[in-house]
Amino acid sequence: MTDIKIKQNLHTLIDNLQDVRILKLVHEAVCEIIEDKRLKWNSLSENERRSIETGIEQLDKGEKINYEDIKKEFPEWIGK
Repeated sequence: MTDIKIKQNLHTLIDNLQDVRILKLVHEAVCEIIEDKRLKWNSLSENERRSIETGIEQLDKGEKINYEDIKKEFPEWIGK
């Protein structure tokens, strides 16, 4: 399911909810998830953030290392 479909489905579900208690619970849960992600990202050092962003950019460009090659190069890491 695409992100657009997921959003549309969520909007439909929320629009049809009549129970305010459930709406409040959903709101709290979503806010908590968003805040948790923010806290985790904010707890990283600037160097860690840059490394992650660089890795994402490399993946977006198709620059990746095959897992089989990693297993051959670093067998001591496998199985830990």
